[in-house]
Amino acid sequence: KYLDALQSYQLALRRVEETAAEPWNPGRRQLVLANLAILYQQLGQYQKALDYYQLALTSGAALPPNEYAQLLSNAGTIYRRLGDPVKALRTYQTAQDLFAREQFSAGQIHVLQNIGIVYALDLEEMPRALNAFAQALKLAEATSNRRETVLAHLFRGEALYRMDRISAAGRDFDLALDGARQIGAAEEQWTALYGLGRVYRRNGQDARALEI
Repeated sequence: KYLDALQSYQLALRRVEETAAEPWNPGRRQLVLANLAILYQQLGQYQKALDYYQLALTSGAALPPNEYAQLLSNAGTIYRRLGDPVKALRTYQTAQDLFAREQFSAGQIHVLQNIGIVYALDLEEMPRALNAFAQALKLAEATSNRRETVLAHLFRGEALYRMDRISAAGRDFDLALDGARQIGAAEEQWTALYGLGRVYRRNGQDARALEI
């Protein structure tokens, strides 16, 4: 019920604008702006979402550092969807620095994956993409984050495949498939299988690719 949500957030924004002198106001205002941004992002209205993210980010650092870093990460995603990978990368890196300072590993891993995606798909800088995915994988394994470990193998496998390092890509896709089966992640399983099928086909093993 997006319309109901929008009306409630707009009412909340009016309330915080009316209570600017209250000591709790900055954090509540920033939170309301962030929620409006997320709502418009879900609706695919990326420019409007970005406008609200920018308002939230320029309202100071009233939110806890991890939540502020998440705002930055979300804004980075909007920049990328609006066709500005340079701003996206800069925003992701700021978020990554903040997550690292707070030692919030889940946030670090997610942003590293996004940094790798920008390098790989938008800037076509595959060695840097590979490095970002390798950092994400190392951190995911160190913190026993099984789902992010699977995703890191998938992303690194794709980067290696695009770099024509087919055997190494196949190893990552295999590891991703094993991990995805262990945690019951269906989408990651078919993604890994698709990667393996491409590897087999590149190696001239068409029959095996069909079996996958």
